[in-house]
Amino acid sequence: MKAAPLERLDEHLQRLRLFKSRERLEALLQDATTKELSYADFLDGILTEEVASKTTQHITMRTSLARFPFVKGLEAFKDKLKAGLVRPAEATEST
Repeated sequence: MKAAPLERLDEHLQRLRLFKSRERLEALLQDATTKELSYADFLDGILTEEVASKTTQHITMRTSLARFPFVKGLEAFKDKLKAGLVRPAEATEST
């Protein structure tokens, strides 16, 4: 692609704050060319990657703002829940 359109694309991506797409623009264009993607597929790929990047950034930012001493996933709580759950039939039999 010529330099002028690439520069314009770069400026537009910067202005729209699509930073991940801006970083990978040349690789994305090359990939679209080799795979012969339609415009819709190309745009879908760019926006999917951008949304994933922004979601990760937001989670990281909100976690740091919350000032948690450490991050705990759901898996850490599942074991405690399984150990603490007693079925109603088992509870009446044990009393």
